[in-house]
Amino acid sequence: MCYYEASLVERKQSKPPRRKAIFVTKVLLKSVGFDTCTCTQVQVYEALKAPILNQRIHQKGFSMPNEEVITFLKKHLQSIQDNDTQTYNETTAEDLTLYEWWVTPHRIDGLPFHEFMMTSNAERGAVFGAEGKVRSPARFDLSNLHIQNYGDTAIASYTLLISTASPDGVKVASHNESRVMIKRNGAWKVVHVHKSPAWQAPHIPS
Repeated sequence: MCYYEASLVERKQSKPPRRKAIFVTKVLLKSVGFDTCTCTQVQVYEALKAPILNQRIHQKGFSMPNEEVITFLKKHLQSIQDNDTQTYNETTAEDLTLYEWWVTPHRIDGLPFHEFMMTSNAERGAVFGAEGKVRSPARFDLSNLHIQNYGDTAIASYTLLISTASPDGVKVASHNESRVMIKRNGAWKVVHVHKSPAWQAPHIPS
């Protein structure tokens, strides 16, 4: 969503626009070189229509908070699918805690467990969590992605779909995930992961 689209949403939700939203928008406009000292509310929103605004925003390195988190999350998940341990380690905290019910019923701590698993998968040409033969094309999708953003902390919850091509057709594996991310020294890191079945599993195993 660009800043103009975001402003339209704000306008629809509140008529007239909320003062806080106008203030934040003016700060944004001023930071990329627009004179907002004498702007009315309407003029502020009209300024957001200018294509040069979004151009200057991207040149300055600004992005919507959730957009930044989603971009990071996809980079992190892609590293798992690619068995890219370097990127995985760069995007994951050393004190990671994780629950993967189908791997082990216990909490997994730290990075070495998955480093070993990803290295093994890379040697076999396998994708973690995929159902299918090795060296088969695979992709992931995020269904019902929801981001809770608290500044330097964000929580992503979604259903992870992993599709694998096979001679018999495409097989899709799915489960629910929550990933907790924090921003350290300007860089996002995944600090906790919780996975659960995407079906109504019994509370107590039979």
